[in-house]
Amino acid sequence: MQEGFYWVKSGSEPLQVWYYLAQFGWYRPQSAIPVTTTYFKMMAFEIIGDRLVPPSRFHAAESL
Repeated sequence: MQEGFYWVKSGSEPLQVWYYLAQFGWYRPQSAIPVTTTYFKMMAFEIIGDRLVPPSRFHAAESL
């Protein structure tokens, strides 16, 4: 798992973007306390898709 931002699904809750940091675990939006990988799996949180990446310069210039 690469460090970065991921869409995360939690039961019937709306999708959220969480941050994964290898040494500490998962950070929920607006929370400074990480969720460990063990707790993440135990609570059945689900990663939806690949790591999010910023748009490339080409795409950003194209939309202007």
